[in-house]
Amino acid sequence: MSSGNESPSPPADGNDEAATSRSFGKRVKSIGRGTVRYAGRLAAVPAIIGMAKWTGQLGKTITAPPRPHQPRRDSDFIDFDQEMRRIGISAGDLEKKRRELLVQAWMSLLVAVVLVAWAIRMLLLASTISDFVFALISPCAALPMLALAATAAFRHWQIRKRRLGGWHEWLSTPSEWLP
Repeated sequence: MSSGNESPSPPADGNDEAATSRSFGKRVKSIGRGTVRYAGRLAAVPAIIGMAKWTGQLGKTITAPPRPHQPRRDSDFIDFDQEMRRIGISAGDLEKKRRELLVQAWMSLLVAVVLVAWAIRMLLLASTISDFVFALISPCAALPMLALAATAAFRHWQIRKRRLGGWHEWLSTPSEWLP
């Protein structure tokens, strides 16, 4: 007994566009409701107070005065050669790694310089606003290469000096920055 008001049932094969459209609409509506609920929780007073406290702690951390650098005593240093023997690295392996790091540092630095030079060239030849903006942004590609060059130079310094010193020690001796 069917009345004339009922819609026909979807076909058994599931290819009905209206049914698919309705289920998609329900999913979108559900996602929208969840997003609104989540945004409401974010805007709640406890959440805002929590974010303010976190921001205050972050501000204290950033603006805190730096701790004074304490020079290390000779007893604080690990013997480089002893540590290399402990982990099973021979003198030949160290020399090979030192040469690899030398090449890596100089090649990374060269690529970074070429990228910056290319960006300057693009800046000088920029004819449209988009070329100009691209030329200003493109030196950012040199930053990972500079980081790679610094890491390789630091590790090269550690092997060359036979010392397991840290970044602070390496950075405090600018004459040793280049491999």
